[in-house]
Amino acid sequence: MIAFAAIALPIVLALMGIALSVMLPTSGRARWVWLASFLIVGLVGLVAISTGIEDRRESDARQGSAQADIKGLREAVEQLTKPLQPTVRAAHDPDALYQNGNGVGKVRALESL
Repeated sequence: MIAFAAIALPIVLALMGIALSVMLPTSGRARWVWLASFLIVGLVGLVAISTGIEDRRESDARQGSAQADIKGLREAVEQLTKPLQPTVRAAHDPDALYQNGNGVGKVRALESL
């Protein structure tokens, strides 16, 4: 709606200017009506243009915020989906007993009877 007003109001002003230059008002009252309508349309046009500019600034700020959020989410997904580093285990002694990766005892060979 604001974009329509920002485009339509200058066109209306131009048409009013053309109409005024073709048919000049003869009475004093008609001149005041034309002057008032020019001022009203001009002020409304300025308000529409300034509102459009402010809307564009807010839109740009929201887009920048959304891009920052997307970048943060992308980095978080990359951190969560990167491959895990393999754990390096120490070489196990074949003659030992282990529990939860820790050596808990040594095995001795049975001596013959």
